[in-house]
Amino acid sequence: MIFPNATEHHQHIIVIGSAYPEDVGDIQRIADARLGPGYISAANLLADPRQTVFAAWRGHRLAGFLSASLSSLADIQRDMPALGALLAGQPESSGPIGFLHAVAVDKAHEKQGIGTELIAYALDTFFLPHKTSMAITTAWSDNQGVHVGGPLHRNGFRKIGYLADYWREDSLARGYECPTCGKPPCRCTASIFAKSLLVAPKC
Repeated sequence: MIFPNATEHHQHIIVIGSAYPEDVGDIQRIADARLGPGYISAANLLADPRQTVFAAWRGHRLAGFLSASLSSLADIQRDMPALGALLAGQPESSGPIGFLHAVAVDKAHEKQGIGTELIAYALDTFFLPHKTSMAITTAWSDNQGVHVGGPLHRNGFRKIGYLADYWREDSLARGYECPTCGKPPCRCTASIFAKSLLVAPKC
């Protein structure tokens, strides 16, 4: 199987492309370990036509994944009112919005630039071709800091606010465990990051 967009990093080859159904087991393993047991169902994620899933491979091993979708301010205000209220003050929010839902890297491959490259790949091959005006994400924050903060900053995202207890009701409703809080409810804060994708007009 040949995957697109191979890039060299630390004298190893990182290959990034669309995730495949046969990747379900590895995505589930990484998601449970890094995001909490039950937070993501990889099988449902790959079958959801509203979301696109990219994966990063090192050799024959899946090292990380990212899920993303296209949205609008109206959709976000309907489904996530607190987040929608925060985004309403952003000038780029009137256009299509790219939403990074989850970024996770296998612990054995962390701190090697894989999360940074996954985000860059999603921006370049998914959001920009669909003419999104901004990209956003709700970054998990706990007493150790913002877990994906480095890759977001390296891709030009800026923090625009935060929402306390962001996953509380969702964790209670779905019963997943937070890596920090353990059994629900999750009390972690969501740091909201955004990046403008508007192209400045040429003079």
